[in-house]
Amino acid sequence: METIIISVIVLSITIYFLPGTLLSDYTKKLTTLDDISPKTITVEEIRSFLNDHKNENVVIFITPFYGGNTDLISHKEWVKQINDTQKEYNFTLGLHGYSHEFFGHDCPEFLFPNSFKINKAREEFKNAFGYYPKLFRAPCYVLNIFDYIYVSHLGMKNLGFYKHGTTYHPTNLEKDWDALHPSILNSIFNEN
Repeated sequence: METIIISVIVLSITIYFLPGTLLSDYTKKLTTLDDISPKTITVEEIRSFLNDHKNENVVIFITPFYGGNTDLISHKEWVKQINDTQKEYNFTLGLHGYSHEFFGHDCPEFLFPNSFKINKAREEFKNAFGYYPKLFRAPCYVLNIFDYIYVSHLGMKNLGFYKHGTTYHPTNLEKDWDALHPSILNSIFNEN
């Protein structure tokens, strides 16, 4: 009986997290820059990153309320500089969650269904950049099945953990995420 209960729990957790966390609805090879907000990086640093990755398919993932207290609308100059940079360089903007935090932790923002946060972040993105994002990545790739379906319903493609490309963060623009966090999962799911 215990084996059956444990099996049901494991299966339920797998179904709950697998699609949103693991799968990517986008097939191109990408170079991504995550955790982007006026609080985490300057536009000059973004331009330097773009210069280093000129011939790559770059997606810059914006976190509109990074750390819970930053918003895009009150940083009009930063947003304007991002828009100007996008005219000069070839890159796409995507949505990287809402605040990248949940009860003081960085990753489990979408551990539980939270369409409200997705909507609010998406509206903030539109108000800042003038259009809705087409790409979504949950912080630390942790996205439950309900929000995965909701993101798809809104017309966004999810970029999960599987074949996620090369991912950088403002805290280390020189080394990709997989090199900083080596694991057996990275070697299995992210072979190029």
